[in-house]
Amino acid sequence: MIGKRWLAIALCACACGSKKDADQPAAGSGTDAQTLAPLVAPPLGVDAVKRMNYPYGEGASDFAKAQAAAKKQDWAELKADAESAVKRDPMHLDAQWLLGTALVHDGDYAGAASHFAIALAGDPVAYAPRIAGADLASFVSTPQGKQVMDLSASLRQQVQKLLATAPIVIGRRSTFKLPAKTGYATSRGELYALDVDGSRFVRLTHTGESVVAWMPSPSLAEIVVVGFDKLELPASADAPVMLGRTWIETYDAKTFAPTGKRATIPKARGVEVYYAAGDQLIAIAFPGSGRWDRGVGVAYSIDRASGKATKTKAPGPEGGQIYVSLDDANVALPIHGIDATWDGDTTGELKVVATQKAIAVPESGKAALTQIAVSPGKTRVAFVTAADPCATDGSLPSLYEFDGASGQLKHILTAASRFGARWIDDTRLVYEDDEGGLRVYDAAAGRELLHLTERGGLAIYALALSPKPICKTAPPPPPPPAPAGSGSASDEAPPPEPAATP
Repeated sequence: MIGKRWLAIALCACACGSKKDADQPAAGSGTDAQTLAPLVAPPLGVDAVKRMNYPYGEGASDFAKAQAAAKKQDWAELKADAESAVKRDPMHLDAQWLLGTALVHDGDYAGAASHFAIALAGDPVAYAPRIAGADLASFVSTPQGKQVMDLSASLRQQVQKLLATAPIVIGRRSTFKLPAKTGYATSRGELYALDVDGSRFVRLTHTGESVVAWMPSPSLAEIVVVGFDKLELPASADAPVMLGRTWIETYDAKTFAPTGKRATIPKARGVEVYYAAGDQLIAIAFPGSGRWDRGVGVAYSIDRASGKATKTKAPGPEGGQIYVSLDDANVALPIHGIDATWDGDTTGELKVVATQKAIAVPESGKAALTQIAVSPGKTRVAFVTAADPCATDGSLPSLYEFDGASGQLKHILTAASRFGARWIDDTRLVYEDDEGGLRVYDAAAGRELLHLTERGGLAIYALALSPKPICKTAPPPPPPPAPAGSGSASDEAPPPEPAATP
């Protein structure tokens, strides 16, 4: 399990280091680094995506006071307020970091290191760059500062190791709520690497909680991520909510470092994103036409280096396709080139090329062409039977797994789900259920290994408004209210619109 060596740990997360360690020498004493106590940290990531809702949790008010004290450089007040914030919410990572900064100014380097370690382990992508900031230059030069720098480097290596094997998923920090008026609004989703063995989430993106969908490039060297941060509400019920501003970002698949600048697409009913020949990135913005239909789209070529979107004549796709709107979101990945062929709706037969064994699709006799996943070893196939979400006879899609070596077909789940299945390795399959949760299935053992739930919702490739496929003949039902007692009312309010960046 990633991060296992960090498990047996006793950090004073709530004691807050307000008193200097009796064994900690004064700054500048020249103590040999070998006498330092080892710096340990919690496991990598968080045990639930909801932990990332800390800006709106119980420590929020005290953290706001600590921020105000930091602006005044009132270190005593800053320490007191940050201590109060982490006491109320030990997973308020920003408060942990700010408390570490206060303790640096207080000369308590050991205490500062322990709080920096908590923030770094919880969200290394966000905090690793901060430890080398100018405001902590004096701390970094101390033995404790070197410990934190070493820990930061180790955690980043763990993230890269995790990215090589772990599935990437989308998680909402809290339930989505349609804003009362046109303007700033987000999906509340971000990308996470899912450590299946440890049941932990490692945050990969920091987009202001606005991710909707992602997919790999045809070469698998890059990842494209799509989201929105503005909605335009309709004047009537028979018109759709428009995406006021859709954004597109790209990342290196191995390191998750950005490979370009954010591009934005103007108002649209929905936006399609795909790669064309030569890894050219294309976005098509579709206008609305009634409640569900869309008009003729306008194509844009995305310049990753500048983030500029230029109108163009749309070339054909070379790989998968993302489509996002407020109502729906989906990702169609190609099945060609992965040793699987589909003979068509007439036969309902799926053939595994590596074993030359065919599958007679049960139930409807048709497989959803966008819901086929082949294992890395090319001998197992997961597929979903096609079902009409508008059907009145109660028919639902089903997820099946086929072992090409044995020819055995196994039923996994029948549910009103989008599934979005993908293989983690040659035996483990992760998929979405019909309640916004993720399940991990062991194909070799024929049993479920893990079930993860978040009240905000989890998805693999696309975070739609509803975990269930929608019938596009009537407006979908509104998002369900948060369960009673599931959190403070403040976590349901959208964050303020961030300041524009140059």
